[in-house]
Amino acid sequence: MSEADKARQALYATVTRQIESNTPPAAGKAMKRLREKGYSDEQAMGLIAAALSHEMTTVMKSGTTYNAARYAKSLDRLPKLPWSKA
Repeated sequence: MSEADKARQALYATVTRQIESNTPPAAGKAMKRLREKGYSDEQAMGLIAAALSHEMTTVMKSGTTYNAARYAKSLDRLPKLPWSKA
């Protein structure tokens, strides 16, 4: 398994735990909303994982801590990706 595949698997496992534990609630809400819009489970998980990955990258690049409000905002904007300006 490649490093990229391992990272993707870890992100998906984290997203699954977030949805199952309802922590943060925005993750489960995003999954439900995306499914209602016609996205498959796999597509919705990919979008949520992208939002999580973006939050993690922001934390690492900026040297700041995890920002729950920023992550929730990214989840609320899906399917628009966090790095999209429009």
